[in-house]
Amino acid sequence: MRILQKIALLLILLSLMSCGGGGGGSSGPAPFSVRLDKTSINLTSVVGQAGASDVVTAIASGTYSGQVYVGAVVEGVGIDPNNIGMTPQGDNLYISLQVASGLSAGTYTGRVLFYACSDYSCNHPIGGTPLAVNYTVLIKPGLVVAPGSLTFSAVEGTSTAAQMLSWDTTLAATLPLINYTNGSGWLTITSIAGGANVVASATGLTPGVYQATIVETPQLGAAVSVPVTFTVGAGLVAPADNIITVNTGTTSAALQAAVTINAGNGVSVFSWSAVSNANWLTLTRSAGLTGTNLTYQVDQTYLQSLAYADTATATVTVTPVGAIYSPIQFNVTVRKFLPEVYYVGPYTLVNSRAAKLYIRGRGFNSVGIVNVQIPGLTTTGQTLVNDSEMTVQVTPSSVGDYSVSIANALGMNAGSAILHVVAPQTYTYAAIPSAGLKGAMVFDPQRQSVYTVNLGSTELSRFRFSGGGWNADATPLSGILNVGMGPDGNNIVVTSTPGAVKLLDPVTLATQFTLNIPAGLVHGFAQPISTSNNGRSWLSVGSGTWNELNYFDHRTHTLMARPNQPSLFTSFYNGPWTTIARNGERMLVVQASAISPRPPMLYSDAADSLLHENSGGATFSYNVEMSDDGNRVMLVDWAQVLDANFNLIGNTPIPVADAAKYIAVAGTLSPDGAYAYVLAYNSDALNSSPTTIMPRVYVFDSSTASTNLPLVGTFDLSDYPSCRVIDPSCWGTKVTISPDGNTLFFVGSANFVVVPLSNLYRSFSVMNKAVTKVGSSSAIKSGTGVFMPVHPWIFKQ
Repeated sequence: MRILQKIALLLILLSLMSCGGGGGGSSGPAPFSVRLDKTSINLTSVVGQAGASDVVTAIASGTYSGQVYVGAVVEGVGIDPNNIGMTPQGDNLYISLQVASGLSAGTYTGRVLFYACSDYSCNHPIGGTPLAVNYTVLIKPGLVVAPGSLTFSAVEGTSTAAQMLSWDTTLAATLPLINYTNGSGWLTITSIAGGANVVASATGLTPGVYQATIVETPQLGAAVSVPVTFTVGAGLVAPADNIITVNTGTTSAALQAAVTINAGNGVSVFSWSAVSNANWLTLTRSAGLTGTNLTYQVDQTYLQSLAYADTATATVTVTPVGAIYSPIQFNVTVRKFLPEVYYVGPYTLVNSRAAKLYIRGRGFNSVGIVNVQIPGLTTTGQTLVNDSEMTVQVTPSSVGDYSVSIANALGMNAGSAILHVVAPQTYTYAAIPSAGLKGAMVFDPQRQSVYTVNLGSTELSRFRFSGGGWNADATPLSGILNVGMGPDGNNIVVTSTPGAVKLLDPVTLATQFTLNIPAGLVHGFAQPISTSNNGRSWLSVGSGTWNELNYFDHRTHTLMARPNQPSLFTSFYNGPWTTIARNGERMLVVQASAISPRPPMLYSDAADSLLHENSGGATFSYNVEMSDDGNRVMLVDWAQVLDANFNLIGNTPIPVADAAKYIAVAGTLSPDGAYAYVLAYNSDALNSSPTTIMPRVYVFDSSTASTNLPLVGTFDLSDYPSCRVIDPSCWGTKVTISPDGNTLFFVGSANFVVVPLSNLYRSFSVMNKAVTKVGSSSAIKSGTGVFMPVHPWIFKQ
């Protein structure tokens, strides 16, 4: 219908369930009706501004049952039909009427018809509607400024072309005001017919973005604002920053660079000069004309002083000569990633003996092509293991000290380790009295010295070969627990109670460094302190019952926790104690012996220092020995030799003829793991003095697997390392072997015994030869061998 065609606002629901009516009487409720509080409105606006508005109130009275729909129809163009608001509040409805936008100056009349209906289509008006509101709208002339915004750009030191702002100058005759957001004075406004010209000047401005607002106020109506953006370009164009990453392949040419110093767009050629704020960045061409190059180079001597992964940044400032342009800057950054070598394991080799070296440091993944350098030695089989480990094969041909490093194209020293090559030694038999219960023992081939813990006298005992004989001395160390060697042989590592790590000078035995450990340290049983080739000495830290395996970091001289392994369950009860191969790579960890079931033996490789359970079912052994490369493991207490994967190579039982009398008390492996040595005491000699029955060494061939390893032979010592009383105060013989495999060293509570091995019992002499073995597997009783827990005294420390 006609009303629906003209309705300008979506009809809304006015819930009038009961509108107030007149007084009582018999005539019944008053009928529903609507009235308006005004029947006409007058509105005034200005061209270009938001329209004025007014509110008409519709007031309902009487009673009506049902829903009331309301709407409005605009006649004429003065009122915006799409912007009529209706807000119900109680019995009132507030109707908002606003001047239509876009009207030109003039007078506009018309009316707005208000409807209340009983249906949504408004076919049935109610309450006396429609009701009319007459309107008169006066639109006064207003100020319009064009364009609505201005954008300028120029190079510093220059000005832009003029842009025109236009407006009706009869409404605003004065020049606009300028409000600057940043900078000042860079806009100029000049009056012209129909408006003004605007010019932006970059004179005195540095490159950047500047903003302002032009405000024109008319004689009538509101002020008009025009935003202005001015982008100032550089007279000199800044070169990009340069990052130089120095690695093994970086050449001296890569430390030099050239950049072109260019003028900005539209700028004529001019001169420039440049300086660097760092003396390590030399400007080899520091002046010229725009369009030519600035050149520089990094001082290689300065690079030498940077540590691995260090970064340094220099700033180059380029200044125009005699020009009005601003200086520009760019940065040159150097990042040093030359691989560093810290340690090599083993750090001592025997001349003419082939060996696998473990090179330890950091940054090895950046090497690309592995290139370990040992001047004077030929390397083969170089292998990158990970970012901190490489391996190489060498066979030294002369005695001496060799520097181990990783080559780089710059020829720079990026850290090195020292490899010592010693000649094989043949010592004569010797027995030096040495009273006191002994702990662990280590041999120092560089200084031809043996160090051992004397628990009885609480000192570090030393037996040193010089002048054709062995000399004994010692240094007192209260509460001494254990001894080992540092990762490069430059220190003796000693632990003591209640908790201290000391580094001693191997020559003077003077203490060079002490780290106190409040958590405490516990014993290592018969095993020396294990030092891995990554510079870590592993320690049992705790009160003595439940402990943890931590390590002393030789580079930082701090105690560190081992890598976190949430999925690994450990039971370090009265433990742990460790054994490590002489190359410092494979370490075995015995967790405990006094709990049941006994937890599995663990192993760890220095490549990642993570602990793993062994797959061969090994649990504990008080005495665990390893070959230099870790490929043979000897469980002395259980008379067994295993391979690196904990598979049984064979048993080392006392032969049938001796099994009833001889008791195994100590054992070790040849450096290459091909021979196993077992020291045994005869029970007839125990608690008997004097005696002619001497300790016996059994030599087994452990180069190949056999149920019972073949017996190479036996020989007797001329002296007892320990006293011969079965008593905790006496028992406990320690044994080690020289890295050339020529000499066994024994120490106990009675003597330090040096035992040269005959060629028959030197595995390096017979590994590749056909040798007649003494005895055979048929002469050995399978499984025979007496196990005796030889270290009960340890629990009393």
